[in-house]
Amino acid sequence: MQIEHPQKNTNLGSFKMNRSAESSQRRNYYILILAMISMQVTVSTIYMVLPIFFKNHGISVSSNGVLISVGTFAGIFSSIIAGKFSDTKGRKPVLLFGVTVYALVFFLFAFLTKDFNTFFILRFIEGFSYYMTPVAITAIAADIFPAKDRGKAMALYSMAGGVGQFFGPIVAGIFIDIADIRS
Repeated sequence: MQIEHPQKNTNLGSFKMNRSAESSQRRNYYILILAMISMQVTVSTIYMVLPIFFKNHGISVSSNGVLISVGTFAGIFSSIIAGKFSDTKGRKPVLLFGVTVYALVFFLFAFLTKDFNTFFILRFIEGFSYYMTPVAITAIAADIFPAKDRGKAMALYSMAGGVGQFFGPIVAGIFIDIADIRS
């Protein structure tokens, strides 16, 4: 007589979650989505605040475009890397690395030299780390939610992005007014 692991379903070749683990993981996913809104707010403010910040530090308009684009360019590569590491090392390390580095980079803008090369490197690192986050979150959703509910989980993630992108420019405009920054 063979004893099977109680949470393993050998017919499907995958692990089944019990109800309490499933609800706990879903609750954590919802908390993660709420936290994601703050990242989306920062992303949507970048396009309003950073060009003014860069201009105030002597960066030309054309160089401004390069600095804004380099973050997205970095994300092309980090998404691929994040997917691979997410599958081999786990979702949580990829997510924590991306979020931590993303947050730290913005502090470095304040403390490091204010020139094109420094801004270029910081924007590359910021974009590289930011684009790891959606990969980890969508993989987490795929792990937690059964196939019939994955569309709802992805819609929730997309909706969180929309909420953040809605409030981001509003917050940026208020920030710019309060800081009395003139372009």
